[in-house]
Amino acid sequence: MTLDLYGIRQRQGNEGIPVADLLDSNILLSVIKDYGNYLGTTSLTIAGSLFIKRYAVITAAVSLDYFGFLQQQADWWSNAHFDTVAFTLLVDEAPAGLLDENWKEEIFFKHLTPMIRIIAEECKINERILWENVAVRLNSVFREYEHISPSEQLNTVYNDLTSSNCSWLGKDTNPFQQYVHKKFIDAENPKRKTCCLYYQISKPGELPYCNVCPLKKIV
Repeated sequence: MTLDLYGIRQRQGNEGIPVADLLDSNILLSVIKDYGNYLGTTSLTIAGSLFIKRYAVITAAVSLDYFGFLQQQADWWSNAHFDTVAFTLLVDEAPAGLLDENWKEEIFFKHLTPMIRIIAEECKINERILWENVAVRLNSVFREYEHISPSEQLNTVYNDLTSSNCSWLGKDTNPFQQYVHKKFIDAENPKRKTCCLYYQISKPGELPYCNVCPLKKIV
């Protein structure tokens, strides 16, 4: 199943907390601090940035893949829980029902958008960084499909995500217009416009910068 490829697993017993609980700022900050400890940083700014970059994999990216490209409808999201130890999603064996074309409102308008606002305020980080962190995960999905999907489908999904009409996002302007790229048309892999701050926790032997880091050129 597509969810397995993203590290999402079936929930056992009473594991995890409902994903809706992550919109409680106290709970979210506790999770981010734990994630910071896992990464080896006490900086809320760094931890908040890299947490949303991780969280976007198991929310935005997997949803784009499952609901957007594969056009599946099983609603694994409504009853999803978050594993606060492994930092992944836990889903029920039996889906809650069907989730139709409104999947973007459920994932973004009702969840990721308010979460990003909380992280920006509490962790003292510009929202632009957080939205680009989400976008790079969406870009990864486009790269996976660029050689197996018809160009018409790629264009349709791309235009849908970058449309000026973004009521499903809960924002006046669509940040994905700046940060989501047509990988299947543009041969080059453009550098990010913002830095996710990963370089501040990279360890000896690891690449100090992401491949698309805007600071990489100064190394």
